[in-house]
Amino acid sequence: ETRKALGELKPVFSAKRMMETIKYLSSDAMKGRGLGTPELDEASRYIAKKFEDAGLQPLGKSYFQTFTHHFADKGDLKLTNVIAIIPGTDPVLKNNPVVVSAHYDHLGLGWPDVHHGDEGKIHHGADDNASGVSLVLELAKTMGKTAKPKRTIIFLVCSGEEAGLIGSRYFVKHRKEWIKGEVFADVNLDTDGSLFDKKILVLNANSAKEWPFIFMGTDYTTGIKTQVIEKQLDASDQMAFIENGIPAVQLFTGATGNYHRPSDTYDKIDADGLVKVAVVTKEVLDYLADRTDPMH
Repeated sequence: ETRKALGELKPVFSAKRMMETIKYLSSDAMKGRGLGTPELDEASRYIAKKFEDAGLQPLGKSYFQTFTHHFADKGDLKLTNVIAIIPGTDPVLKNNPVVVSAHYDHLGLGWPDVHHGDEGKIHHGADDNASGVSLVLELAKTMGKTAKPKRTIIFLVCSGEEAGLIGSRYFVKHRKEWIKGEVFADVNLDTDGSLFDKKILVLNANSAKEWPFIFMGTDYTTGIKTQVIEKQLDASDQMAFIENGIPAVQLFTGATGNYHRPSDTYDKIDADGLVKVAVVTKEVLDYLADRTDPMH
């Protein structure tokens, strides 16, 4: 008879928790989390509550970084980034934080990008990017009360990515209001719910020469395979950092036929793949947060 192991390690990350976040954010009730909608505001409060419950501190006096942006076809809209931190323990390195980011906005009923025939339909945005948000919240949950990084870790959940990286560019532009030094690096999580049997793609790995070696390390320590893409790709919020000379990559599980369509729904997410992305992301964050040498 097959015998059970004498002991088993509990998984660090919960696929169930991440899937619950995705199910909520991509539900019909959230109406696609379009800019300027009460549903997107509700999502921001949900994220902030998760940060608080995880024991993370706000960056400043509030978890919310709220600002106004003018759109040619929408006028002035209020946008909100949701930001929390695990403070660094090193008196010098804590002033040069590591960022893990994801965007929580999507296309609502089809703005600013819509395919013909999809106008007026809910664009659920499960993979893009409720998946990335679920990963950031799961990392916050598992690291918030135990991690003691040398560098401060900033958990940045942005708005306005779909309309041109607006939230992340605002954060980077105003970073000196919160950060004494400079952002050390950013790991951006966008569209990470469709891994299945593929490799995790690491986009914009040409932003620092160390990135390929870092992911060679995670391949070895986790057994989860990555594929480094060194081409310059204008893909997601990591670009807001790269534009300002800050090393940044996006972890990405690949495009599907549901991209920017109403069919990007919860039931198509690879729950086991989310856990794999979480494992790799935490390895990278732990390494960056304790690295003393600069990135080049």
